Amino acid sequence: MLTSFVHGAGIPVLHAAPQPRPLATEAAHPEPGVVVTFTSTATGKSDVRRDRLIALAVPGGTPPSSLLSAGPFRATWEASLTIPLRAEYAFAFEGQGTATLTVNGQAVLTETGAALGAKPAVTVVLNKGANRIQVAYTSPMQNGDASFRLIWSGKGFGAEPVPPAVLTADTAGIALREASRIRAGRELFAELNCIKCHLGNPPGTIRAGEAQLPLGVPELQDQPPSLAEAGPRFRESWIAAWILDPKAQRPDARMPRVPLGSPQDANDIAAFLASLGTPPPAPAPAAAALVNGGGRLFAELRCNACHTPPGTAAPAGRVSLAAVPAKWQPAALAEYLQAPQKNYPASRMPDFRLSAGDARQLAAFLLASPNPAPTAVAGDASRGRTLYYDTPAVGCYDCHGAPSPVNLSRTTARPTFTALLERNWTAGCLGATPAARGAAPDFGLDETQRDHLRAFAAVGVSALAQDAPVEFARRTFTALRCNACHDRDGQAAGFTAFTEEALALGKRSGTVEVEAEGQSLSQDPPSLTWAGEKLQADALLRLLSGTVSERARPWLKVKMPGFGTRAEGIAHGLALEHGLLPGLAPAPKLDPDLAAVGERLVSAEFFGCVACHAAGPTPAAAPFGAPGINFPLVPSRLRDEYYRRWLDNPQRIDPLTKMPRFTGEPGRSLQTGILDGDAHAQWDAILAYLNQLANP
Repeated sequence: MLTSFVHGAGIPVLHAAPQPRPLATEAAHPEPGVVVTFTSTATGKSDVRRDRLIALAVPGGTPPSSLLSAGPFRATWEASLTIPLRAEYAFAFEGQGTATLTVNGQAVLTETGAALGAKPAVTVVLNKGANRIQVAYTSPMQNGDASFRLIWSGKGFGAEPVPPAVLTADTAGIALREASRIRAGRELFAELNCIKCHLGNPPGTIRAGEAQLPLGVPELQDQPPSLAEAGPRFRESWIAAWILDPKAQRPDARMPRVPLGSPQDANDIAAFLASLGTPPPAPAPAAAALVNGGGRLFAELRCNACHTPPGTAAPAGRVSLAAVPAKWQPAALAEYLQAPQKNYPASRMPDFRLSAGDARQLAAFLLASPNPAPTAVAGDASRGRTLYYDTPAVGCYDCHGAPSPVNLSRTTARPTFTALLERNWTAGCLGATPAARGAAPDFGLDETQRDHLRAFAAVGVSALAQDAPVEFARRTFTALRCNACHDRDGQAAGFTAFTEEALALGKRSGTVEVEAEGQSLSQDPPSLTWAGEKLQADALLRLLSGTVSERARPWLKVKMPGFGTRAEGIAHGLALEHGLLPGLAPAPKLDPDLAAVGERLVSAEFFGCVACHAAGPTPAAAPFGAPGINFPLVPSRLRDEYYRRWLDNPQRIDPLTKMPRFTGEPGRSLQTGILDGDAHAQWDAILAYLNQLANP
């Protein structure tokens, strides 16, 4: 039985039947990042996970990890810090609490305080190659905010958070692997909507003994797609085929194969759903220009980073669009592309805020490849309605709710979640064979997934009662495939493997514009390595929710989409991951005299920033292939610390940037004739000018 993880105060641990397989010892396995162990100071229970950085922020009243309760805690990071040559580096802390840094077995810095960093940085000689590093941190003992960051500096660069590129950790440890599979099972439980059939409690809570626990995992609040307008949206024959076997239509489908009495049941349910809503209009033939325009958009928006182009095979890792013509009514597909989260707020399909014209073009392109719908078989809509609402074994109503008005009062024989924990998780939904599953739905789980679910169940019900925002952001980063368009931590964007495919697609559409050599604008979206530290909290939220009023990079053909209900959680978690607590930036203090100095510094006479950056309505003088952000947008987007770090040494943050460096030694500007060459004073002056542009 797993006993190393904490449960809610006063909540009994359910020593139930489900048992995951014992984990075997594995050889050391270094991977990027750090391993961090959290221990509750109230209960002594621990949790382990892999992080990107030696940093954290935990707002008061929230847990440091998803498997611990809120309250004071200890965190211990362990990693190898790898450098190219033996050299001296200075280390310091930021945050509040107590921290100790140990390098190669020797404690080199200890500090306690409400504002860590008061102690001077300590200089340490690091050896060429890997250096063992450990940071032990204790949060403030009161139940308030906790935050911590490890800062370093070295020859040629100033103080900065230790970057993920130099950190690796051994991920073969039993404790980490045990915690990782519990997390995987917990995530799978939420993703498959198991709670829909096995809740047995008031909405939003789950019972453990006599106590009610909140459902802390955000994904547990996700609702399956609404079927209220299924008729004008989907083809009836496709609905029937989907109900019969979802994974035959899409291998990664989350909907299970439900136990039907016969294939005719699927036809009857499909007939009922197809009767809902206003019948769709007859589609008009799509003109070639419309299809070609959609092909151009498909290439420009980098849709092929996540999807294979229509008419091509779908390799592992991308979602096929082959079934689109068989699934969608033409007018409904265009409407869906304009608002993909309208009928399914939890949809992973992002909202690119397409115009009606662009949506029609893209829909025409997706529907142009021949793929006939499955052969339609007549269904009985009245019988299908009964199957939908009144057949617990099928379970349509339990997940999708009522797509039409209904008076329904029925009970099901399904066990509640707490009752499930007392069973052996080898039958029912977790059965490996049809005989073991019996009348339960078939989710197509493999043995690894079943083991993950058993590991989660062995911990007990309270694993659902809390969630760490950092972990939600990390799960969502993967689920939404952010790395398909953006690089992070040195890992190239997934799209880079398909650039030739996109170019060929554009050429086939006959709409590729050939730009003069040396004049094409870079089409690479920004790196996400420092996104949580780079952007102010409200700016990051606007960006992720798709409510930005003015695009920072209007020259990019690809658009940053909106992510609906997930945006706030992602923005919050990304900031906390970098050790930054939420909060709005203070209002700028406008200083006209200092702004005048800043205007001189960015002019062509000095740093020449105006060559690449527009200054409000004044366009950039010569942006070539690397335009910069319009100056008035900078103050409302960038956190102050990141802004200064970027100006100190842009290549430290992004080695591929075209932004030149304006400092020699840290803190000293190349323009020595202004403000005594003090780089940070000059950055203050430039920021004053940018604030003046933003607040005329």
